[in-house]
Amino acid sequence: MSLIRVLINGSKGRMGQESVKAVSADPELDLVAQTDLGDNLPEIIDQTKAQVVVDFTTAAVAMETSADIIQAGARPVIGTSGLLPEQVAELKNLCKKQKLGGVIAPNFAIGAVLMMKYS
Repeated sequence: MSLIRVLINGSKGRMGQESVKAVSADPELDLVAQTDLGDNLPEIIDQTKAQVVVDFTTAAVAMETSADIIQAGARPVIGTSGLLPEQVAELKNLCKKQKLGGVIAPNFAIGAVLMMKYS
């Protein structure tokens, strides 16, 4: 079985750093990149062939970042809080159009979400 290729966006923040540790310690996951402010996320997703992007950015950029992740063909795991219900609905529609799954889990331990999703 091949490893799941994971990119952590917002990797310099507290939750991003914890996600890097968790993904690095999991034998079924391959941490292919860590990104933060100023990085070209769609380009890095393409270069690394990331399958999943764990996003811990801020509410101010979460919608744009999430849309970029989906349009680049990766599955979003969004740990950022502050998305409005209509934004969540828009992201669901984007995922459906791209035929991708995704998880929105604000204020929740991403490790627990990943374990539930992939178990």
